[in-house]
Formats: sequence, structure tokens, C-alpha cells
Amino acid sequence: MWGNEREFHHYGSTLNAIPVLDHYKAFPARQHLLKLGSCALMGHLSLHAPSGAASMAWHGDPALLKRYAYSGDYGIGMYGYWRSAGAYLGCAPPHGWLCVFCQIQPALPDSAASAAAAADCSGAVSGAVQDPFGRRVYLAPLGLSASVEGATGRHTMSGAAAKPAASSSCTQAWAREGLPRLMPMMAPA
Repeated sequence: MWGNEREFHHYGSTLNAIPVLDHYKAFPARQHLLKLGSCALMGHLSLHAPSGAASMAWHGDPALLKRYAYSGDYGIGMYGYWRSAGAYLGCAPPHGWLCVFCQIQPALPDSAASAAAAADCSGAVSGAVQDPFGRRVYLAPLGLSASVEGATGRHTMSGAAAKPAASSSCTQAWAREGLPRLMPMMAPA
């Protein structure tokens, strides 16, 4: 007999990630929103069986711990994932650059100055998007979302991200990989 049934990573988690990550884009200093939203998105990926079959949820009861046998309302959860999936590059002093769903590395060789620049997010970084679609990136210091249509993207970002000139270097890096569609995010008044 089953104990207390709990369904993890149901479609609600990815649908809830939409407003959470949109709010993070409007207020990037609120780092907790990025953590919450990205965890809600990643749970949905655990619903794929090795065969590729989709599941509606994950049985969280300690006696079960397995995928639900039916796909049910999986599709709406996939919409939630598709809607918010992408790389999110932000700055979290004193920890430095933070990149969710991507890999970043300092643009300069390792040195004490490079480490100090990374901690306060003034150093240049380069990176690769690693979410399953590889099409979107949000650059928090610029308040900029970029989406690549018909290709996958790679982004670079200058440490002078607060200056308008940094936007063109970011755009040029994306243009080498595909055709960018830039969507600036506006914070609510």
C-alpha cells in the first residue's frame, strides 16, 4: 500500500517558473528568484524516461520514487519549460559571475587580478549556453534578453556591462552563431 502520495515536478512547477523568472528579469538583484525559477524548470527534465517517454510527474513517496506511468498533462509543463528555458548570466558579489544553464570562464588567463575582477563582476567572461534548446540568454547587468532563431548561441560579455557599448559586443558574438532577436526587459515603474 502506498503512503502519502506526493507528485514532484508536475506541470505546475514549470508554469510557476514563468512569472518567477520574468520577475527576476525585471529585478535581477533578487537572486533568490533565479534559484527558485531555475530549480522549478530543471525538475521537469527528470520526467523523461531513458526511452524518451514522457511522464506527468514523479512519485515522491519514499516507497515509490519513480516516474508516473502516464503522460497526462505533460504537454502544458513542457510549454512552461520552453517559455522560460535559456541561460541566465548575472552578478552576485562577492561570489562573482553566476550563470545558470550555461558554462562561463574568465576571458583573461588566471591571475590574482583576474580573480579579483571575477569576484566583483568587472572582468570579462565568455560562455556557452547549455539549456536543451540553446537559443536564449538573459544578461542581467544589461537587462537584455537575446534569442537566436534557427541556430544555437554562444555569448560573450564585457565586464563593462553597465555601459551601452557592451551591448554591441554581446550582439556581435551572437550574430556569429545565428540571427539575434533582441528584446530589452523593462523594469516596472
